[in-house]
Amino acid sequence: DNSPYLKLGGYKERTNIFKEIDNLKLAEPAINKVLRELNTYYKINNIFYDDLSSIVIRSNYLEEVMVIFVTKSKKPIPNLLYKPLLNNEKVVSIYQNYQDSERRNVGFQNKLILKEKHLTDKIGEFKFIIYPNSFFQVNRDIAYLTYEKIKTLLDKNDIVIDAFAGVSSIGQFVSEKVNKVYSIEIDDDSVMSAKQSIKLNNIKNLEVIKGDFNIEFLKYQDKGNTLIIDPPRQGINSKVIELINNSKLDKIIYLSCNLKTLVRDLKLLTNYEVILVTPIKMFYQTFEMESLVYLKKKKK
Repeated sequence: DNSPYLKLGGYKERTNIFKEIDNLKLAEPAINKVLRELNTYYKINNIFYDDLSSIVIRSNYLEEVMVIFVTKSKKPIPNLLYKPLLNNEKVVSIYQNYQDSERRNVGFQNKLILKEKHLTDKIGEFKFIIYPNSFFQVNRDIAYLTYEKIKTLLDKNDIVIDAFAGVSSIGQFVSEKVNKVYSIEIDDDSVMSAKQSIKLNNIKNLEVIKGDFNIEFLKYQDKGNTLIIDPPRQGINSKVIELINNSKLDKIIYLSCNLKTLVRDLKLLTNYEVILVTPIKMFYQTFEMESLVYLKKKKK
């Protein structure tokens, strides 16, 4: 697009055709309001900034908004990029993020520009502190139903290893049902969010471990009897699957966002049998489908 001003929108699937968007059907009203404000402001004032890669807009259950300006360099962004947001009382946090690799949409380095350091979001009665890089489910209603389903598969004696935990939303949600939870997460923002959220929710039986699950599982596999795992799209590392097969774990609750890698992993988990599969539609009007699979150790 050779327009003399910035546009917020997206590319038509499998093309380089860019379309300006003021209203996303799947987004909350507060996000769409920010989209419209920025698009209108950039157009009227012919605002262009070549160092800008993208803009991330996050919202919470109160429709408060965090706006993250992702740039190609660490050079501080001019206030003309976010000027119209200063009068939007629902915008409670503005950040700049340095995109340190083209392989990722956002980088690991964030700089607070204005207002609050975080959002506070909620699933059920549990509140969660959200920083720019914190992973959090965007569909709270479906996340709540999914977590309630997971709780039905647990009992008070279970000691849970919560893998790829993000802000430990699953771990915290199920903590009241089980004996102990170990939440394992590698991202700095998510670990910080998890630890602060545990204090906020007054949870006493949950421990957050910062590290790569593929490494940390070796240390914690004998501490629990249940594994809750919500991996990225690439699924579970084959070496970890071998460790799981040879572990003392009685139950596995696998939440997958990629059916292809889920099927692959289930075939490799040879010491476990599938008891229950629940399809989950987290993103309506898309082809995306998540799957919740409950497995139990095979009896010898």
